[in-house]
Amino acid sequence: MFVKRLAVAAIFALSSLGCSTLNSSRPSVQDRLRPNIAQRDKTPAEIYAEADYLAYIELDIEVTDTEGNVEERKGWLSGALIYRASEYYILTAGHITQTGGKIIKISAYLKNGVGPEEVEILGVDKDLDAAILKFKNPYFTFSGRVARLGNSSKLNVGDQVVALGTPLGIRDALSVGWVMSLLSDDPRFTQSSLIIHQAPINRGNSGGPLLNMRGEVVGINVMFLYDNRVWVSYPMSIAVPIDDIKRILPELISGNKRVNN
Repeated sequence: MFVKRLAVAAIFALSSLGCSTLNSSRPSVQDRLRPNIAQRDKTPAEIYAEADYLAYIELDIEVTDTEGNVEERKGWLSGALIYRASEYYILTAGHITQTGGKIIKISAYLKNGVGPEEVEILGVDKDLDAAILKFKNPYFTFSGRVARLGNSSKLNVGDQVVALGTPLGIRDALSVGWVMSLLSDDPRFTQSSLIIHQAPINRGNSGGPLLNMRGEVVGINVMFLYDNRVWVSYPMSIAVPIDDIKRILPELISGNKRVNN
């Protein structure tokens, strides 16, 4: 059995995609953060329609070969826009730092049409595989829906979940599956707990949100399990539980970078 981390997907060229205009009649930040009183389950289509917060993250990377030649590449991964302490941030995977080169620029595009907005790595925890990105524009504001962080401790095996992200460069993609296992203290991983699920993910899904059927983020996708020695119909997707991320979120926002080599 092998572990495949969803390394930052790299490409040599990326076509430009147009952005839609914003709807000026969005609710306030307070309204967008207020829990849904009914707490009813939503359809995947409803969850997708409300996912203004879904972020496509594009990296400009310089890679130097053994002969000293410098090559410019593009990379991408996914994230979710959150609102904390009167500021907007993007939550993503910690292995955004593992590009195989030097990051020159990071740009974020939100699903509702905002972007590109230049961002930078503010805090990262390599062991947990989580990172926070900060907007370089100090006046950045957002009129769409921000991500709501749920409680991964309430997940059960068999619960339906939705994964959002940018698999293989396909922006704003959705997949659906079920929780297969709630893993604890597995020596193959640096995390103390993980969510194993069936929603298909691929390179580029790194940092993308895993949601319950109320549209709350219960994890971020970071890797998948596979075995190339035997026939398997699909790899098993892995997400870091949001409860573990919430515990270190203040540290990440304060700029803590726990990147151990």
